[in-house]
Amino acid sequence: MPLLLREADVAALLPMNAAIEIMEQALRAFSTGRVLQPVRLALSIEPHAGYLGLMPAHLRGGNGREALGAKAVTFYTGNTERHLPTHMAVILLWDNATGALVAIMDGRLITEFGVELPTLRSSGRHCCRPCLDWTERRPHIAGAVGAAITKRYFDLGWMERMKRSHAVIITPLGRRGFQETFGIDASEPGDRRKR
Repeated sequence: MPLLLREADVAALLPMNAAIEIMEQALRAFSTGRVLQPVRLALSIEPHAGYLGLMPAHLRGGNGREALGAKAVTFYTGNTERHLPTHMAVILLWDNATGALVAIMDGRLITEFGVELPTLRSSGRHCCRPCLDWTERRPHIAGAVGAAITKRYFDLGWMERMKRSHAVIITPLGRRGFQETFGIDASEPGDRRKR
């Protein structure tokens, strides 16, 4: 009988800092060619203005770690009026050796932040690499992952571009979002009051 993990179970078992660490490991495995991940399959669900995306992946062995899974995501813009999440997902995990279903996981929380990664094989861009900012001398994430995360922050209104500059600022909405989502204090320098 496969393990069933509901949304509350996922929230309790996978805090954001652990999810970030797992994503770092997954991206490292992807960039070294250990992950087989075909381009996602997407279906348009008419007349409901919905979409279904199917994303299988296989993490091939290395240090005894292997994983076989798939995520199915639905996206329905009309769910806002229904007071439902626009994105819902389920994650299936199988035993690599036998193909037996091991776990069924609610994937909404994992999907909810909504970073869309481009199909990396079709671009010449690195997947993810560290980069040193030349103005502040602080490291940041470069490559397709860094660009996708930054785009999401702009889409959420967490960051804005400064006029006549490439520099960005974190908005008040962004400071709240970083604190509530990641536990990161993004207060302005010298401003440590509670938000």
